[in-house]
Amino acid sequence: AIRNFRNFFSRNLKPYGHSDLPVNFIGGFAYGWSDELHEAAELEGFHIGNIEKSPIDGLVEFHSK
Repeated sequence: AIRNFRNFFSRNLKPYGHSDLPVNFIGGFAYGWSDELHEAAELEGFHIGNIEKSPIDGLVEFHSK
């Protein structure tokens, strides 16, 4: 799994050249594999920001402010 996540970072994010910005994920898949995502991100020079299990959590927080 980590190899595939590393491929994701390398193929989809590195071309943008902003490894200084945190990468955020939403969804049960990312939530369930968060340890592997963190490891792959670190190996590829990225930093994980937030991983939300469901988009509703962030929407509720945003609209309650």
